[in-house]
Amino acid sequence: MASADPRLLMTNRPGATFTYSHAGQYTVSINALGHRGPARTAAKPEDTFRIICVGGSNVYGAALDDHETWPAQLEALLNSSGGRRHEVWNLGVSGYNNRQLNIVGREAIQRYDPDLVIYAPTNRGPRFFYGEDSPIHRYYRDDPSLWLELIPSRYLGPNEPLSRGTALVLLRWSGIYRFFMAARLSQDPARRTAHFLYLDETRAFFKWARARTPVVIFTIPGKTGEQFKGIHQGLDLPVLDLDASGKPPGYRDVHPTAEVMAWYAASLESWLRS
Repeated sequence: MASADPRLLMTNRPGATFTYSHAGQYTVSINALGHRGPARTAAKPEDTFRIICVGGSNVYGAALDDHETWPAQLEALLNSSGGRRHEVWNLGVSGYNNRQLNIVGREAIQRYDPDLVIYAPTNRGPRFFYGEDSPIHRYYRDDPSLWLELIPSRYLGPNEPLSRGTALVLLRWSGIYRFFMAARLSQDPARRTAHFLYLDETRAFFKWARARTPVVIFTIPGKTGEQFKGIHQGLDLPVLDLDASGKPPGYRDVHPTAEVMAWYAASLESWLRS
């Protein structure tokens, strides 16, 4: 659903449950806090190790039942040996990029007192809007930086007749200028949107977060860690760059099967315990 927070644009609908029948039948449950999976309490129960997983559709678990996502399977594995109870929260939202992950991660650390944050970057392009009622125009008017995710920097750089600031003002207020930019993009041989990792914002989030709780980076085979190296390089954060070498092609899908998610969970459990 559309989010009241203009920085997030969209979010999971709290309390929603829906069973899908395409790509196989599966059920998605969103708890009252707006996160996928079982009901949780904001206050952490005693003798509980709470892990927060932040990411996009791979964390959310596209086309999978609630119990098949890798956060759910990781929780089951960690609790299978007894001892201290573990909660592994699924804060994934399909389509989120780093800017949105940073906002969700910051709020989760402040509200839920996690013992560990697993940050799983997967999306590098523009943010998406869900539903015909999403107030897209207002978002672009209120946050002109959204245009930077769509328009390659060479169109707004120092070699252009207009400065970046002037170009953003025109994109915000001038339909004629937006039409001109769209026409220019359509004639670009590359025809690609800008790729935004929000390096400075993400690095600032990591510095803020690790002063409060341990943070680890988790990259999946479908999006190699090299693509996201800049967000944490030099920050001395633990990184699990999952390698699918020698495994079937399906292990490199961005939205893999439940069996592949089980491999994610087993790899994470082994790595975390070590």
